[in-house]
Amino acid sequence: MLVATYALLTLRIEQTRARASIRQLQDSLAQRPNCEAADGALLAALSEELIAFAESHHQRRLDDCLLPALRVASAEAGESLRNLEHLCQIGLAILPRIRAALRPGACAGAQELSGVNVLVEAYCQNLLQRLACEEDVLLPLAERVLPSEAWFNVGTEFLAQDAERG
Repeated sequence: MLVATYALLTLRIEQTRARASIRQLQDSLAQRPNCEAADGALLAALSEELIAFAESHHQRRLDDCLLPALRVASAEAGESLRNLEHLCQIGLAILPRIRAALRPGACAGAQELSGVNVLVEAYCQNLLQRLACEEDVLLPLAERVLPSEAWFNVGTEFLAQDAERG
C-alpha cells in the first residue's frame, strides 16, 4: 500500500500545483482587464506554463498509468472516464486558438488581448473541471477498487517517469 500512497500523493501534489498556477493566471487576467501589448508577453508565459503542465507529465501519468488500471478494475469508472475524456477534448480544442492568439505579433491591441483573456479563462475553467473530476470521482474510485498489484504497477510507472525527468 505504500506505492498506492505514493501514487495518490504525487497526483494530489500535482493537482495542488496546477490549481496554484491556474489561480495565478486568473488573478493576472483579473488585474489586467484592459490589457496592453506588454501584458501579452506575461499572459503568453503564464499560459504556456499552464498548458505545458496540462499536456505533459500530469496528463501522461493519468493516461498511461492510472486510467488504464481503473478501466480494467471497474466498469463503475466508465461514465467518469468518458466525462474526463470529454473535458480533455474541450481543452485540446481551445489550445490551438490560445497559441495562435498569443504568437508574437498576433495581439496588436487591447481588443485582441481581451479575446485571448476569454480563451485563457475558458481553458482555466476547463482545467479546474478536469481536476475536480479527478479529485472528486476518479481518485476516490481508484482508491476503492484498484487491487494492490495494480497500485504497484502504477507506482512503479510513476517512479520510472520521475527518473526520466531527472
